[in-house]
Amino acid sequence: MGKKAIKNQLPMRAVASKVGEIIATIASLRGVLKVAPVGAYRRGNSSVSSVTVLAACSPKAHKRVVDRFCRMGVVTARGRDKACIFIGDLRVKLEIVPRGSWGVRLHRRTGPDNHVRTLRTIAKSQGLVLDRNGLWDDDARIAGRSEKGVYEALGEECPEPAKRQ
Repeated sequence: MGKKAIKNQLPMRAVASKVGEIIATIASLRGVLKVAPVGAYRRGNSSVSSVTVLAACSPKAHKRVVDRFCRMGVVTARGRDKACIFIGDLRVKLEIVPRGSWGVRLHRRTGPDNHVRTLRTIAKSQGLVLDRNGLWDDDARIAGRSEKGVYEALGEECPEPAKRQ
């Protein structure tokens, strides 16, 4: 009682080709502007319990992207801008994000959580707010479209995902 369930970890080498297929399929759809895996997969961990894929696309493409993604596996959840499927033992989540927030969402979903909190603290120390939609100075968004742009606006180097702690 009180113990957290341990998620099944799959070796990166066992999921890499499937993730590549998912990325290629989503990227090939009309209206998709950007697509990338995030989280532990993007950080290059040796194993993952699931994979999240971000996609930025035109508003008219949302349904088409979610529909196509859901045909790739067994659907466990589905919404307008997100879905979750299983492909064998691999749980894959899709999140469609606003194109203007691509960079900040890429940063947040790549993690890890302590790295995200640290960057938010740096923003706060500069009188700025870093949230899921961008980096803000009062009501003006000053960064968010690119991950590198978020770091640069804070005067920080953008570390490779594998080096984020």
